[in-house]
Amino acid sequence: MNQILLSYGAAGVPASQVKMLLHADTTIVGGTELVDSSTYGRQVNINQSVGVNATAKFGAGSSYINFGAGTNTITYLDSPDSTDLEFAGQDFCVDCWIYWGNVGATGNWGPMVSSKGAASPNLEHRLGFVRSGASDVIPYFYYSTNGTSYSTAITGGTLTPSLSTWYHFACTKSGSDLRFFVNGNQSGSTGTVTGTIYSGSGLWTQFGTDGGLTVTGDINVDETRIVVGQAVWTADFTPPTSAYT
Repeated sequence: MNQILLSYGAAGVPASQVKMLLHADTTIVGGTELVDSSTYGRQVNINQSVGVNATAKFGAGSSYINFGAGTNTITYLDSPDSTDLEFAGQDFCVDCWIYWGNVGATGNWGPMVSSKGAASPNLEHRLGFVRSGASDVIPYFYYSTNGTSYSTAITGGTLTPSLSTWYHFACTKSGSDLRFFVNGNQSGSTGTVTGTIYSGSGLWTQFGTDGGLTVTGDINVDETRIVVGQAVWTADFTPPTSAYT
């Protein structure tokens, strides 16, 4: 019998569909990994001492990502390749809480979750925010159908985040419809995913980096969850009021 993890405006998410769940409350293996609280218990590596930060939406901490300045993220997380983390032909939901310390420089990127590898074909998807205007950010989702090039970005609406404030963020795909939600409200128009998102081998799931992007700024991220098998939300909803269990 599957454990029900969520019932916010949906029929519930069985444990088998929650592919990763990061409370970011504690580390393991001598501080080199975050705990994945999904039933899969995946390895999630801490790179450059991202670790756990005491700033938290729920619980004891959150993961801190410092994008730095230039083409390499200073602190980030990554997890080895796993076929059941892939989005190819699947509905999905990626959601988390975000706390901006610095939105970065105009035109710079803030990659949240991506899947890519070292050798081509090595591209699956990239989800995050791009800085636009004086203090605005725009959510984006790139995907590849061939592993070698990305589609035109699907983007959400413009957000002017208040610093040191928590925002709930979700990106969901239902059929070919892709949506962004900020604090439970749809951000921008519904986008269309055309074709099947590429599925490759040796592609790591990365948090806070995508390699080669010009990045700046820093954020805290809490309650990161990846669901594969359903969109969870396709209309406005009330964000979670406590940590997922």
